[in-house]
Amino acid sequence: RGDVGTPDTPTTRHGMQQAEERHLMQRRGSIRRAFLMRWDLDILSLSKQGLVDLCVDIFRDANVLEPFGLGEDAIRSFVQAACAQYQDVPYHNFCHATHVVHATYMLMMTHEVLEYLTPLDRLTLLIAAVGHDINHDGRTNSFHVASGSDIAWNHNDASVLENHHCAMTWRLLADGPAALLRDMAPGDKTNLRSTLIALILSTDMSQHLELLTEFKNAEFSPEMGSREKLLFMKALLHSADMGNAVRAYRSAHALSQNVQTEFAEQVGEERERGIPSAPHMDPANDLVAWNLEANFIEYVCLPLWLRLSEAVPSLAPCIVQIHHTRDQFQLLAAGRDAEVDLQDGQWRGFGEEVPVGEARWGSPT
Repeated sequence: RGDVGTPDTPTTRHGMQQAEERHLMQRRGSIRRAFLMRWDLDILSLSKQGLVDLCVDIFRDANVLEPFGLGEDAIRSFVQAACAQYQDVPYHNFCHATHVVHATYMLMMTHEVLEYLTPLDRLTLLIAAVGHDINHDGRTNSFHVASGSDIAWNHNDASVLENHHCAMTWRLLADGPAALLRDMAPGDKTNLRSTLIALILSTDMSQHLELLTEFKNAEFSPEMGSREKLLFMKALLHSADMGNAVRAYRSAHALSQNVQTEFAEQVGEERERGIPSAPHMDPANDLVAWNLEANFIEYVCLPLWLRLSEAVPSLAPCIVQIHHTRDQFQLLAAGRDAEVDLQDGQWRGFGEEVPVGEARWGSPT
C-alpha cells in the first residue's frame, strides 16, 4: 500500500507518544474539556497506560462519578481491569475501545444530548463503550458459529461475541477488586444492567439495518419515553463504534489497515479449516479493499451519522468530515494516491478552525 496516509515513522511516533503522554500527565487532575473534546486526538499513538488515563479523564469530565459516590480510583481499577481483558489483536483491541469511549463522550457531551441523558445514562454509555468488545479474539460471529467455538455454543449462535462481551463486562462490574457497582443503589444497578446489555447487543452489525430503520422513524426530545431513550442511546454507541471516518483521515486510514489485517488473519484461518470466507474480508487487491472501505462509509456509516446529525444538529460538521474521508478512500481505490489530502483541511472538531500544525494536546503535528 506504500506510505500513503500512514502515520509517522516508529521512531518519530515513539517521541510523539512520550511527549503527548507527558503533556497528559501534567494536566492530570486539572484537564480542561477543550483538550478532550476534539475529534483529532491522536489516540493511536498512546500506550496502554495512556489509553487507560484518557478513559479515566473522560469518566471524570463527564460528571458520572460524584452522583453515585464513585471515586477516581474505582474507575481506574475498572478501566485497568477491562484493558487487561482485551486481546492484542490488530483492530478489536483496547485502543479501539478507547476510540469508542472517546467518540461516545464526544457525542453525549454535546449540548443537545446533555438535555436527553441523566448521569446514570451517561455512566452506562461509558461503561458499555469500555466493555463493548472486551476479550474479542479478532474473529467474527460467523466464524465462531461456523467453527463451533465455545463462545458460539455458550450463546446458542446468537450475537455470540456481543453476549460474551456483556457477560465479561458485568463480571468486572459485579465481582473482584474492580467491582464498580458494589455500593450502587439496587434500582440504579438494575437499570444499568438491563441498559448495558441492550447497548452492547446493539453493536452487533447484523442488527444495523433494523436499528437504523427504527432510528430514522423515531422522534427524540428531553421528554421522550424510556423506549425512545434506549433507542437513542443505542444509536449513540453504535455511531461511536463506527466513528472512524469522523476522525482525521490519517487515523481513519490507519484504523482501516488494522481492520484489513484482522480480516486477513481470519481468512487465513478459515482456509486452514475449510470454512468459506466472506467476500468483503478477502478482497482481490488493495484497490478493491479501499473501494470496500469507501462503500462501507457511504452505505453503512454515513446514513447512521446523517440521521444522528438530524437529531443532534451540532454534529453537522462531522458529516463534512465523513464525506472527506470517504473521498480519500475513493481516490485510493482509483489508484490516485498522489491526490489524497493528508492534512484534512482545518478539521479539528465541531467547526472550530485551528491552523494546521498548531501544537495542541493529542493533535497531529
